[in-house]
Amino acid sequence: MWRMDVVRAISASPTYKPGERIRQLNDLAGFLGDERAQTARSFWNHPLKTIYISNCGELKVTKPSLTPSLP
Repeated sequence: MWRMDVVRAISASPTYKPGERIRQLNDLAGFLGDERAQTARSFWNHPLKTIYISNCGELKVTKPSLTPSLP
Protein backbone atom coordinates (compact mmCIF):
# COMPACT_ATOMS: atom_id res chain seq x y z
CA MET A 1 0.00 0.00 0.00
CA TRP A 2 1.26 3.48 -0.84
CA ARG A 3 2.32 5.70 1.99
CA MET A 4 0.72 8.99 1.07
CA ASP A 5 2.90 10.96 3.47
CA VAL A 6 5.96 9.87 1.46
CA VAL A 7 4.27 10.75 -1.83
CA ARG A 8 3.32 14.20 -0.46
CA ALA A 9 6.86 14.82 0.75
CA ILE A 10 8.29 13.96 -2.67
CA SER A 11 5.75 16.13 -4.48
CA ALA A 12 6.46 19.05 -2.12
CA SER A 13 10.16 18.98 -2.98
CA PRO A 14 11.16 22.25 -4.71
CA THR A 15 11.90 22.03 -8.43
CA TYR A 16 13.74 24.23 -10.91
CA LYS A 17 11.38 26.55 -12.75
CA PRO A 18 13.06 29.08 -15.05
CA GLY A 19 11.75 32.62 -15.31
CA GLU A 20 9.78 33.92 -18.28
CA ARG A 21 12.82 35.65 -19.80
CA ILE A 22 14.87 32.43 -19.73
CA ARG A 23 11.98 30.54 -21.34
CA GLN A 24 11.75 33.10 -24.12
CA LEU A 25 15.49 32.97 -24.80
CA ASN A 26 15.38 29.19 -24.79
CA ASP A 27 12.51 29.22 -27.30
CA LEU A 28 14.49 31.55 -29.55
CA ALA A 29 17.61 29.37 -29.29
CA GLY A 30 15.56 26.29 -30.16
CA PHE A 31 14.01 28.09 -33.13
CA LEU A 32 17.47 29.03 -34.37
CA GLY A 33 18.56 25.38 -34.15
CA ASP A 34 20.72 25.50 -31.03
CA GLU A 35 20.67 21.95 -29.66
CA ARG A 36 21.65 23.16 -26.20
CA ALA A 37 18.14 24.57 -25.80
CA GLN A 38 16.66 21.07 -25.58
CA THR A 39 19.34 20.03 -23.11
CA ALA A 40 18.49 23.01 -20.93
CA ARG A 41 14.75 22.22 -21.08
CA SER A 42 15.44 18.68 -19.87
CA PHE A 43 16.47 20.12 -16.49
CA TRP A 44 13.29 22.13 -16.00
CA ASN A 45 10.88 20.86 -13.33
CA HIS A 46 13.51 18.54 -11.84
CA PRO A 47 13.98 18.47 -8.05
CA LEU A 48 16.67 20.77 -6.68
CA LYS A 49 17.77 18.08 -4.22
CA THR A 50 18.35 14.38 -4.76
CA ILE A 51 15.41 12.16 -3.83
CA TYR A 52 16.63 8.72 -2.77
CA ILE A 53 14.10 5.92 -2.32
CA SER A 54 15.21 2.80 -0.48
CA ASN A 55 13.65 -0.20 1.25
CA CYS A 56 10.57 0.12 -0.91
CA GLY A 57 10.02 -3.58 -1.43
CA GLU A 58 8.95 -5.39 -4.55
CA LEU A 59 5.53 -6.10 -6.01
CA LYS A 60 4.88 -9.66 -7.12
CA VAL A 61 2.95 -9.81 -10.38
CA THR A 62 0.91 -12.97 -10.67
CA LYS A 63 -0.17 -12.47 -14.28
CA PRO A 64 1.86 -10.11 -16.49
CA SER A 65 -0.28 -7.72 -18.53
CA LEU A 66 2.23 -7.62 -21.38
CA THR A 67 3.77 -10.59 -23.08
CA PRO A 68 7.55 -10.52 -23.34
CA SER A 69 8.84 -10.06 -26.86
CA LEU A 70 12.24 -9.96 -28.45
CA PRO A 71 13.25 -7.20 -30.86
